Amino acid sequence: MLEKLNKIIIFILITQNIFIGCHNKEKTNTMSNKNEMTTQGQGELYGLEFNIKVPCEIRINDLVVSKNLLSGVTGPEIINQYIKNSGEQNVSLEVIHPYWAKGGLFDDSALKSILNGTFIQTIEPQNDYQVKTVKSLIFPSINEKVPKFEYKWTFNANVPYTLKSWDDAQDLSKFDKKELKIQVIEKYKQLWNLLQSGNVEEFMKEIDSSNNDLFLSNYYDKNKQSEYTQNLRNFYTHHKGVMQPMDDTELVFLANGKGVALEQTGQFKGFGVLMAKGTVQNSLFTNYITLIKSKKTDTFKIQLINSEYIKY
Repeated sequence: MLEKLNKIIIFILITQNIFIGCHNKEKTNTMSNKNEMTTQGQGELYGLEFNIKVPCEIRINDLVVSKNLLSGVTGPEIINQYIKNSGEQNVSLEVIHPYWAKGGLFDDSALKSILNGTFIQTIEPQNDYQVKTVKSLIFPSINEKVPKFEYKWTFNANVPYTLKSWDDAQDLSKFDKKELKIQVIEKYKQLWNLLQSGNVEEFMKEIDSSNNDLFLSNYYDKNKQSEYTQNLRNFYTHHKGVMQPMDDTELVFLANGKGVALEQTGQFKGFGVLMAKGTVQNSLFTNYITLIKSKKTDTFKIQLINSEYIKY
């Protein structure tokens, strides 16, 4: 199994190589080692270090960084793609007791232990990839047991870029939710068909804008951009003819109403609906896609995509 070098977020963090991860994987390399191999230094990189062994969801600026409602998630992750510009950034993290349906509850000590070693960090490519802690993520004390818990933090970031693509996003929270879901499903069906038919080049065009944001925010030079896009082509080639049905779905608002995603509601609740069956038993190629609706064209486009190979 290939190592997950930077979970595609296209925002893809598909790896900054080929990233492929799995739910049961062990802790990956340190943040500094991972990025020394894959990025060019033109500014600070911000990262999230975590190893959470219970069902959870992590968001930066109301965008999904990592989500697994089956088990846990392991980092680190580069998060520059979620940082639109310098200033205050938001982090939210929800954890769910693995046996909540049977009455499982977290007490104060259990909650505290879940986030051991969870930090927002900076990586300085110009300074021998030195890592510095910006924010330690620690849950506050609770007085009673709970089946789930969510908390929010803030941190300040200083980056030499602005992701202007978000300025083109309409406020989708003002739309009729039922009609909006119909429109979003149609866009997802279009993307599903591209992957199912093996039309990788057309799919790559769909993620071109999000790739550009990734390259800008992660300081990729031309060689790194070329390497990265080729790895993506290889990843999406594996989807041909094995896409899983788009059955029951849930519309989720992101980016404070400027983005939307379709999530699974069945066995793989919380995962993106564009899933392909892996060649190994109990494996999947997953894609969590965030859409925006353009002010200029009044059409949907992929703003972020988080693709990952998983075993379950």
